[in-house]
Amino acid sequence: MIKFILAALLALLPAQSFAQSIIPGSSGGGSSGLVVGSTVITGGTNGALAYDHNGVYGETTTPNIGAATGTSLALGGATLGSNALAVVGTSLLGGNVAIQNGVSATTLTEYQNWSSAGTNYEGCYGGSWLTNVCSYGTTEGGTGVVRNVQILVGGVNKLDYGITNASTWTFAQSVLHASSVTLTNGAAAAIGTLTNAPIAGNPTKWVPINDNGTTRYIPAW
Repeated sequence: MIKFILAALLALLPAQSFAQSIIPGSSGGGSSGLVVGSTVITGGTNGALAYDHNGVYGETTTPNIGAATGTSLALGGATLGSNALAVVGTSLLGGNVAIQNGVSATTLTEYQNWSSAGTNYEGCYGGSWLTNVCSYGTTEGGTGVVRNVQILVGGVNKLDYGITNASTWTFAQSVLHASSVTLTNGAAAAIGTLTNAPIAGNPTKWVPINDNGTTRYIPAW
């Protein structure tokens, strides 16, 4: 697989960097090598990238563009291990991205303060299936610290838990609640009384709510 990846990436390099021919296969650079140059190179190491630049022979077994073995692929200088894909550095993906594992649950997690091979970590769920519930939030393990969450709009905090006020959800808006449908009217025929107000006198604030476009008020003291 890496033979085709290398060939595609090398084709994007400036023309002056290499001669005109690319010769993949066992004719040079070993039985699984890739040869770039004006002449066939008969020696080399299996799995290596060999090149002939203006008569100067070179070979590398760990090209910067990545490494692969079996079903694992490492890019950007990442360590090749048991993961299917390991990437170091910024990655740009175009188009739709889907993560699936048959009927098994999958998780997209961003980590910080990762150490000890995943024993100590702080993670931010970009989406996780927990007992058939789609969940978003934070996780931690070992010496990792419990982190709070927030929702930003245009880079501005509009909703957070534990950041503006400890252990509390906080909205950054002047209206307590807004509904896209009309709220159910629970009116009945009983005579209402108010004899247990927190303080005597009128409410000190009438809290507005948006009832599907109609502003209504909740008395508060």
